[in-house]
Amino acid sequence: MYLLRSLYCLSANSLKCNASKITHKSPMNVGFFTKLRFGEERIPSKPLTVIAKRFFNSQENKNPMKLMDFPYLIWPHPIKSIKNLLFGVLIRGYFDPSFSRTEFLRGAEMAICNVSSSIQNGQFEKLDGLVDHSALNEIKSNYDKLNSTQKSNVSAKSEEFFLKYIYEIGVIFDDTAGKRFVEITTVFQGIHGAFNPNINIAMDTASVRDNCYVCNYRFIKEFTKGVDDSWLINKLNHFHPAEYVDQSSPPFIR
Repeated sequence: MYLLRSLYCLSANSLKCNASKITHKSPMNVGFFTKLRFGEERIPSKPLTVIAKRFFNSQENKNPMKLMDFPYLIWPHPIKSIKNLLFGVLIRGYFDPSFSRTEFLRGAEMAICNVSSSIQNGQFEKLDGLVDHSALNEIKSNYDKLNSTQKSNVSAKSEEFFLKYIYEIGVIFDDTAGKRFVEITTVFQGIHGAFNPNINIAMDTASVRDNCYVCNYRFIKEFTKGVDDSWLINKLNHFHPAEYVDQSSPPFIR
């Protein structure tokens, strides 16, 4: 627990120093997730200036946010990171010569922002073809249990992410059916309202703690010879680490 709090203190100091250096991101490659849908352009809202704003308060929510029964992943695992390098070579050599972890994360980021926005608005019909049907049923069930504040905090935005990485790459061989799959689990950490020119967040330890959130998304794609498949989300979860800081046994596993 002490280590987790120390890490958030370091994050707060780092963000205070680097916030002024953040520039607008260039458009991402939209060809990665072929089934990704984009909504209509939104009319920008009027500028909003806030001295300090907390989107989430750990003392107000007794039931932690949970969309699926999925491990709470925050930091990279050293051994899995080494294995990911080997699996990356395997994927390029046997399944997809153009596979790139950097490009995958770009596509995953777009998918997470699109899917999370649909979930927040309760527009589950838009997730058809993006999220596995069994996973979608679980998400719907857990979404109904969230309070209004938690529902409003489901959406994730690209400009809010300060850390993103591939946590684990897995290759599945189903010899019985003669099928091959690749599963990739990603972790994205962000701060609600951070780096938004219309919102001025006080980058103190308490604000970073209360506004910090983590997105865990697992993608799967079939690479069986002769099959033209697209990446599909079969597991996902959003949570606020602050909801577990005061518990004796935080469920952060690696």
